[in-house]
Amino acid sequence: MALWGLTDNLAGAPKWLTPTVTFTGGAAANVVEANKLVLAGHPFETGDSVTYTKGGTTVTNLVTGTIYFVRRIADKANEIELYDTKARAEATGATTGRLGIGANSGSADDHTLQLTPSDIYYVDGTEAGLAANRKKGFQTPGWYRYVQKDAGEFSSSTFTISGAAVTGTGGVFSCTASALRVGDKVVITGTDSNSKIASYTTGDDYIVTAIGAGTEGSNVTAFTLQEDGSAITTVVGAASTIAGLTFTVSPSIERNQAELLCAIKDTTPTAFYSGDQGVDGDDDAVVTGGVDRILLTTQPTALLAQTNEAAAVFTVTVSGSVTPTFQWSRATAVDGTFTNISNSDGNTTVATTSVTVAGTTNTLKTSTLTFADNGANNGATAGSATGAFYKCTITGSGVTTVVSDIVQLTVNS
Repeated sequence: MALWGLTDNLAGAPKWLTPTVTFTGGAAANVVEANKLVLAGHPFETGDSVTYTKGGTTVTNLVTGTIYFVRRIADKANEIELYDTKARAEATGATTGRLGIGANSGSADDHTLQLTPSDIYYVDGTEAGLAANRKKGFQTPGWYRYVQKDAGEFSSSTFTISGAAVTGTGGVFSCTASALRVGDKVVITGTDSNSKIASYTTGDDYIVTAIGAGTEGSNVTAFTLQEDGSAITTVVGAASTIAGLTFTVSPSIERNQAELLCAIKDTTPTAFYSGDQGVDGDDDAVVTGGVDRILLTTQPTALLAQTNEAAAVFTVTVSGSVTPTFQWSRATAVDGTFTNISNSDGNTTVATTSVTVAGTTNTLKTSTLTFADNGANNGATAGSATGAFYKCTITGSGVTTVVSDIVQLTVNS
């Protein structure tokens, strides 16, 4: 059995992080009394969440598919109790919320308890491409351990950075002495009337990534900012006060930490999920469904040494929940100027087909570029060593433009 799965659920989660313990219902060896289970060599600790799955008849007071919380009996290493909440399981001596597991109840089939960590997430290729997720540290498809930490060590009150200026092109901002710390969240608002920042989005939050001068937390006079893994760059020129912008340090109650446990090539062509079902069985607010992005799933293939008579066909396929527009274009050099191609070009046919993917809101959409005569109009010049080059640009409302690989067509004389 593989240690890693490509399914965003408990069954697909890393096995070494979600071990399963099997026990037999209807056997005194497992249920010693009306509250306790005996599980020889189990890995569970007090406060762990576990998912119960029945084997045959359900054990009394347990519901299959439900998450419970473990209290490990300190002086009896193999014995555990199950509670309805983590807080109750961890409360010393508490019996409220304890599951009254019936002695010897349930059928003799194998029942299981599987460790269900609340901090393990699967991120697909589409989710890893969304800016909102990349800010949280999800940079590539795979399984992650994700935690939100108390930000008490960061700024606890809102204040404005005064005297903000740029000091050249290195992305370093100078300011009046300020109590900044690495990790502080800075919100930029307004209009850069002096055009001193290469690019920014008003209202977005940026993270202080380095202290350039001064003492962190008290009198910082230079700092750098970053968003989505990229530092903000400043415009060429001498040091200049930034006009029209406000830099506000906003307190945050949390900081995100995403640890990549295993990178996975996302092989699912559609790679979309309706929300993100984490191994805790709940919709996870930390990631978003990939319904607002076009995913290019099939690239066109170069066609070399074709004949004039055999039609050349280029194909590109994308998936997503938006309706894409395909635009094929042609150039005489791979780095040349590309001219759009349309059905009105005589020997050319551009066709789009769609196939709905069952169980999702997404559709596979294919665009095919066909030349009836490879040597005429938009085709390649017969006998040319370089031929012609083609690409497809895919656009859609509210999504990032996607461009296919550039492919070559050559035609024999």
